[in-house]
Amino acid sequence: MKKTVIIAAVILLIFQSLRAERQEVFGRSFMLVRPASYNLAMNEQLWHNFVYHKSGPTYGAFQLLPFYQKSHSQKKVARYFLINGKNELLVAGDTTSQELQLDRDIRAEWLNLASDFSGRFSIKPQQKQLGCTFMYNQDLKNLIDISFIKEWGIGVEFPILIVENNLNLCQYDLQTTTTELNRQPDIISALNQCDWKYARWRPHAKSIIRPEKLKFTAGRSLMHRDYFQLTSSMSFSIPLTKKPNPKYLFNPVVGLDRHTGMGGAVTMQVLLNRNPERIAWSFFLNLEGTFFIRNIQHRTYDLKDKPFSRYMLYTRKNSAPGEVIPGANLLTLESVVRPYGVADFSAGWRINVAPFEFELGYDLFGFGGEKVRLRSTPIESPFNRRCGGLNEFGIAGSGTILECGKLIQATASQSTISCQAADDPEFVTICENDLDLCSAAAGSILNHKAHFAAGIEHMGDHMDGFGGFGCFVEFPQKNASLANWGFWIKLGGAF
Repeated sequence: MKKTVIIAAVILLIFQSLRAERQEVFGRSFMLVRPASYNLAMNEQLWHNFVYHKSGPTYGAFQLLPFYQKSHSQKKVARYFLINGKNELLVAGDTTSQELQLDRDIRAEWLNLASDFSGRFSIKPQQKQLGCTFMYNQDLKNLIDISFIKEWGIGVEFPILIVENNLNLCQYDLQTTTTELNRQPDIISALNQCDWKYARWRPHAKSIIRPEKLKFTAGRSLMHRDYFQLTSSMSFSIPLTKKPNPKYLFNPVVGLDRHTGMGGAVTMQVLLNRNPERIAWSFFLNLEGTFFIRNIQHRTYDLKDKPFSRYMLYTRKNSAPGEVIPGANLLTLESVVRPYGVADFSAGWRINVAPFEFELGYDLFGFGGEKVRLRSTPIESPFNRRCGGLNEFGIAGSGTILECGKLIQATASQSTISCQAADDPEFVTICENDLDLCSAAAGSILNHKAHFAAGIEHMGDHMDGFGGFGCFVEFPQKNASLANWGFWIKLGGAF
């Protein structure tokens, strides 16, 4: 019981720290979405009666768990990827009206659009996840005759997922009279132009299917009597999927970005009524926390105080006039990503009537956000330009300057995504300290869920079986995650 109280206090402190964080962030280049397999209430439904309380001759138990999860639209989620706290952005060129230039969010020329172009775009990020998890748990009591070890059970979990992401990129109010060669015709084409190697905006849905992980567990029952239950377990997860691909924004990812994880869980159930012979009414509480080991990924950065500066143009020192580099190519760099951990909490009531079990609960899923940093220096850019660092590059200006008797491309260091500033009198470079590390990191998550589940159990002479279903709705408190709904079915047994 002391262990349960300590773990509960730690996880509640995590949730309190998450609550203290900002509720909305903007202009991020990466989002971490809760994998559908990370659903503690779904995994524990009915399974809690069998996993560490088997009566069969082999003391083994399994469950097969198909599930489906789909997001529903929330305006604040779109603001996570956009800038200025807006749900739609205005793109306008330097020769449009003064009113448009004052109101614009993005300068059209940065996106290789015509100088008289104007238009707006918006997004509605959506995701579908379809998958199936197979779980097996084996008691050690008939394998090892050691008093301490034989009370434990070891298990394995193997989820396979199909993930489909769609930004639902939409453009409207397009106006231009120019048909220049080598210019993008519209916003969707500009945000998906071939010159950008990274951070492009895909105009359609993209799906992938992959096994997510192998999760090994070891746990034991501390109490299982008359609907009173208390268990504890520890886990180790080995990812089987690939790392996120930085080519597109909001690319589908299976699992948690190929991070290896170590965790622990506590489940408990307390009987609330005195006579459970006909109807048993219980309160349950489940807690699980997982710590993830850092890994190396490519992430796309902005400059400090310059949102969307990854979509501006840059030039290398001593470059010929007009020689520029898309910011997404320059600012996508190999990074050390620390996700720290996630916590899953589930609590509610269960009612057992003969072979049936009904469950109604409230859940929380929390993630503290990522911390990222550059892997190493000097930097070798993903564009295969070996260089001493970012200090060989600057924000591209509109003209040229004379340096060492040679005309070179000028810089305009005060430029932002909405405006190109006046050219600098001398070449002004950026440096690694100019990078906004938060812009490339997934934001923190605090998701509230409600679930309902029902199932049936059958106790046989040689094998026990169970089957059930459940559904949930999920609402993010912050804008760094999606709002979801979903359902699951399950079939399992102990033998």
